Amino acid sequence: MNLNGLLAAVREHAAYAQLLNTAAAAGTPLQLSRAARVPVLATLAQDLARPLLVLVARSDRALVLQEELECWTGSAPLLFSEPNSLFYDRTPRGARALRQRMGCLAACSAPAPGAPASRIIIASARALLTRTLPPADFAAHLHVLQAGGNLPLNQMLASWLAAGYSQETVVVEPASFAGAAASSTSGPSPVCSPCASNCLR
Repeated sequence: MNLNGLLAAVREHAAYAQLLNTAAAAGTPLQLSRAARVPVLATLAQDLARPLLVLVARSDRALVLQEELECWTGSAPLLFSEPNSLFYDRTPRGARALRQRMGCLAACSAPAPGAPASRIIIASARALLTRTLPPADFAAHLHVLQAGGNLPLNQMLASWLAAGYSQETVVVEPASFAGAAASSTSGPSPVCSPCASNCLR
């Protein structure tokens, strides 16, 4: 179901123009009723043309809000997931939650060409309080690959290993790549980024 066409009715409401100006001021509470939040949020995301962070109390509410906003915007908002480990727990975090968190950070740090500026990111309070990695470390290991670009293969493979990628015979999991520490004459190595939904060759 796509309710995007109904957003025009929200814009025609007399109070929306004032609300739009209020929303543009950082730190100003909008004080919306619960029923109006999703359509108004979808409209604001389009009109403000900037990333919006939506903070909710619990992870189940984040999932429901993601599904509702997809109906109003036509595309699923990004979900900044909670880790499945408790605070101060040294248990390794789940790969799926970590991949979603890294994908959100990558989308904000280096948006894909043609990506809409009106990006919505949903996070629970616990997800936002849980650290992922320092911004400097994330930026140091962020690589944007483009078609037709020049790729120094040995240097790229070394950087992937330094960032924690594993070298595999067959690439089926994120944060892995195939191929030996190749020379520049070798063929392309399949790679699966934690931030991507599909593996690349």
